[in-house]
Amino acid sequence: MADGNPHDRLFKGVFGDPRRGFAHLRGLLPARLAGALDPGTVRTVSGSYVDSRLRTRESDLLFQVQLAGSPMLVYLLFEHQSRADPRLLCRLQRYLARIWETWERQHPETVQLPPVVPCVLYHGPGAWPGPRRFREALAAPAAVLEQLGPYIPDFGVLLEDLSAVPDEKLKEQALTQLTLLVLKHAQEPDFASTLPRLKSLFVQAVLSDGWQAVCLVLEYCLTVGRDVTEQDLQVLFADSDLPEAQEAIMTLAEKWLQQGWEKGREEGWEKGRQEGRQEGREEGREEGRQEGRQEGQRLLLVRQLRLRFRRLPRAVVARIEAAGPAELERWSERILTARTLAEVMAD
Repeated sequence: MADGNPHDRLFKGVFGDPRRGFAHLRGLLPARLAGALDPGTVRTVSGSYVDSRLRTRESDLLFQVQLAGSPMLVYLLFEHQSRADPRLLCRLQRYLARIWETWERQHPETVQLPPVVPCVLYHGPGAWPGPRRFREALAAPAAVLEQLGPYIPDFGVLLEDLSAVPDEKLKEQALTQLTLLVLKHAQEPDFASTLPRLKSLFVQAVLSDGWQAVCLVLEYCLTVGRDVTEQDLQVLFADSDLPEAQEAIMTLAEKWLQQGWEKGREEGWEKGRQEGRQEGREEGREEGRQEGRQEGQRLLLVRQLRLRFRRLPRAVVARIEAAGPAELERWSERILTARTLAEVMAD
């Protein structure tokens, strides 16, 4: 549970590898263009062109590649969307302009600009409802747009809508295929029931890309999946010949819980500061800090227990909501070592 958006961490962690990201994009490009690109020249261009206020929701990658047998460069702008955005084409137009502005600063002697192909991976709920060409985002009758055509900018987006692609069609290298399937399904309410059919892919991804890469996917499952527990992840490797699986998942879960605890304390402290500031008195600030910390502890404890033991009885939730700081601290310390919910909540 590192800082940032979980969609962003998985997207950049997997597709940020230039060979992996380019291999995926090449499969989406028109065949003639894909065949004309030289995979041996691909590199990732540093920096981001996404608006700073949107970086908690979207992320972008920019790849540079040469045409085969030519020094000419083509840029592939790869962005992900976890929700529908009717202004996507307007934003992409700004990103394209920023890429070309950067190019001009770096190549002041060059008059012509390199082509940039905007590509978007959409993994939000439902089908993509927005426009796919810039002209469709302009408020004018079609007849008028036709007359204005030679004088206004227009471009299309290479949109990969995961909701429109059957799971069996997502046939790629194991880690990429696994990432696409997890991005597609993780926000569904019964995602935990989907995980078992991905068992073989998880094992293949470990063998091909190692635990570090697969832990990005596992962390995403824990963070985004509403009903996914540590036990659900352990089951994925129960029948495999990967003896380090249990330790890797336990380490990941402990890290996730610890970082979640620290984040909960910080959020509680910030809530207390805000409440105290509203009170305008030192007593109010201190009371707000304490209540904010305890509320953050309660929320985080409930989430951690659901992660570890699935659904919680209402009586347990009610007991947590009524608990004081000493009880909350004691129960939180037991989460990583207790084998059952009863051991955590014991007096």
